[in-house]
Amino acid sequence: MWKVVANYKILKKMEEVQLTKREIDVIVLIAQEYTTKEIADELLLSTHTVESYRKILISKLNVRNLAGLTKYAVINELYKL
Repeated sequence: MWKVVANYKILKKMEEVQLTKREIDVIVLIAQEYTTKEIADELLLSTHTVESYRKILISKLNVRNLAGLTKYAVINELYKL
């Protein structure tokens, strides 16, 4: 379980960061364990575009990896376990 302080910091970042609808679509599919190819097929994008979204999201949300993106999606109720 995450510490309250960690949740507060992540939720505070959510207030400062605006995600586009497409970025939210990508982060939700990442949280659902879709592969890059599966995300591309689902959203009618190229795999390169999906990789670009992934890199942008990691930078924008100041997380380190896909686990951080998934954690962000769960904490901010973009995806429920």
